[in-house]
Amino acid sequence: MNMEIIGYISGPLIGGIIGYFTNLIAVKMLFYPRKEIKLLGHVLPFTPGAIPKGKTRLASAVGHAVSDSLLTKGDIEAMLLSEEVEEHVTDAIMRHFSVRISNEICVLTGINEDEYSDKKASLSNALSQEIVDSIDVNAIMSEFGINYFRDKIHSIPIGKLVPDDFINSVANTISGDLQVIVKDKGVSFVKPIVDEKLDSIDSRSVEDIIKESGKETETVRKSITEGYHKLVHDNIDRSMAHIDIASVIEDKINSMDINELERLIMTVMKNELNTIVSLGALIGIIIGLLNNLF
Repeated sequence: MNMEIIGYISGPLIGGIIGYFTNLIAVKMLFYPRKEIKLLGHVLPFTPGAIPKGKTRLASAVGHAVSDSLLTKGDIEAMLLSEEVEEHVTDAIMRHFSVRISNEICVLTGINEDEYSDKKASLSNALSQEIVDSIDVNAIMSEFGINYFRDKIHSIPIGKLVPDDFINSVANTISGDLQVIVKDKGVSFVKPIVDEKLDSIDSRSVEDIIKESGKETETVRKSITEGYHKLVHDNIDRSMAHIDIASVIEDKINSMDINELERLIMTVMKNELNTIVSLGALIGIIIGLLNNLF
């Protein structure tokens, strides 16, 4: 009687053990052996494992599956234009609007405040010199000054006796002297004005400029959101033409060490692969029971 019980139990038990270890070996053979094994000059079947052997094909298949079905241009556009992303982008831009222009320039250019001050001083000197160099007193006198002097002198009775040649001579002499003064002293006069204007500009923020223009904050936010939406919509095709998602994923997988690839797959599929192993044991037990019945 005991032998009969053992016989009934042993069939399902042995079937379960065989099913379990058969599927466990099959799962392990997905990753092992890592390299092909040769015996007497011949490569043994199933070496290397399925994934090491088909790594290139797997990389290509995953890359195209992602780009063709899982992460299409439409999906990326929808993500970029989602309400959450649009709000995040708008908030980020609005935060930058509240920053002083000088600070924003420092951030964008990667320079510190001392370097910025030095460059601003150099800019002030250059602008002041440029302004002074652009002042042509002789040209101004020729176009406006001589007629002005002539009209003023001729406006008094005795002035009508002064000949035009004399007026022209005096005006030209004055303009020449003024040109020398402008060249020598002009920068020292212009530079404080330029410095004041530059300080006024970089101490302000874009937000200050917007308020001065009379624009409402919500109107600006709406304009930024609409501009971002248009930018994404108009440029998504051009941008995606330069981004080959399939190639990026394929290159990434191909560059992975096989151990890293195994860890990645096991992270995603560990429960499913364990289920397959357990299912092998269950099927073995069922076959053992059916064998006892028939």
